Amino acid sequence: LVPGPTSRRAPPPSTAWSPNTIVNAVKRMASRDEREMLPLIDAGRASSFDDRTDRPVPSPASLRKRLEIRQPKPKKKDGRFGLYAQYFAVGVVYGGLPQTMYGFFLGYLNVDAYAYAAATTVVALPWSFKFVFGAINDVCPINGERRRPYIALGWAFCAIALWFLTMMPLPEPYWCIDDQSGRYITTARHRHDGVKVAAEPCNSNAPLAGGPFALAMMVASFGYCVSDVAADGLTVQLAKKEVEERRGQTQTSVYLVRTIGNIFAVAFVGLGMNSREYNGSFNRGLSFSWVMGAFALLATAMVPISLLFVKEPSLSVQPLSTTDATPNLRARISRRVTCEQYRKSVWQLLRSKAMFYCVCYQFLTPVIGAVYTTASPEVKQHWAHVRSLQNSLFSLVGLVVFSCGLWLPEKKVF
Repeated sequence: LVPGPTSRRAPPPSTAWSPNTIVNAVKRMASRDEREMLPLIDAGRASSFDDRTDRPVPSPASLRKRLEIRQPKPKKKDGRFGLYAQYFAVGVVYGGLPQTMYGFFLGYLNVDAYAYAAATTVVALPWSFKFVFGAINDVCPINGERRRPYIALGWAFCAIALWFLTMMPLPEPYWCIDDQSGRYITTARHRHDGVKVAAEPCNSNAPLAGGPFALAMMVASFGYCVSDVAADGLTVQLAKKEVEERRGQTQTSVYLVRTIGNIFAVAFVGLGMNSREYNGSFNRGLSFSWVMGAFALLATAMVPISLLFVKEPSLSVQPLSTTDATPNLRARISRRVTCEQYRKSVWQLLRSKAMFYCVCYQFLTPVIGAVYTTASPEVKQHWAHVRSLQNSLFSLVGLVVFSCGLWLPEKKVF
């Protein structure tokens, strides 16, 4: 018997395993929270065990850089030029106005130390009411907008006050000017014993003229403070739209721009008002009126810039429901709120532990760090003989260090 051909069962088809199938299996098993690690796997071609020695092992720094490259970068939003222009202009006026007071009030008008301290406090007084300006922005929108109209109105007030300061006639300086050296004649020899005594002033009423100048500077400070509060509110709205990995970049950028404006203003006033009339060392320089005119031009230009280049997110016309007594922050940004809802929402925010610590820090910092004696400007002027340029240079060094502190975290983190 011839044995017939025996039928054998065909082996099951073997599954072809490849690096790509491994990658796909890992992708299917990964959960939603674990998918942040998928960019670490090269989806195009996974290296096998045979060629793993041919390719260099990536370092953790390169993997982190690869992750940063593959993450989607936020798109540029409209209105950033207008927002940055606001903070630069605020930095110029905010840093320039107080810087002029040392040479003008102490050197030109020769006011008393307590009067100089009162003038600096009056000029900075509107900054103590920022919370009131912010509440008005949120509760009382103008034509459906809560930021842009208040920014333009604030710059209009500031421009009017600065133009008023520009056109105000300057009184004659307190001390007489020496024709040869150009400096003030502050001391004289006594006729009998030759002891140095205070010289006779040429205009003894000059210190009395400092009140209107201080009040006009306070109005200018009120104007750009209103604009700054509205710009801060717009910055918060834009920051809430950032991705969580880049959260905080907007605040860092705008305050860096404001610090750059401060540096520009301090350098401008220090070099421009360094003439001998304003307790400086140069033979010539800009007058107080010319410096105020330069600030007034900038404030005037910011009115059309605010209206044309500042873009504000749309606001819903319908107010929040009256049943929602304490709306959250996101609801307050997109909908209108009443005064009662805003008050309850702020009270609920103040009751939180994190906000309480922030308020304590903001309250205790000036209480401890802003204590100074009224004799400090007199010590600088008469004992240390600090000139206007030297006074500006010390402020300039502090601003440069502060700007570096803002720039380094932005480059390292963002």
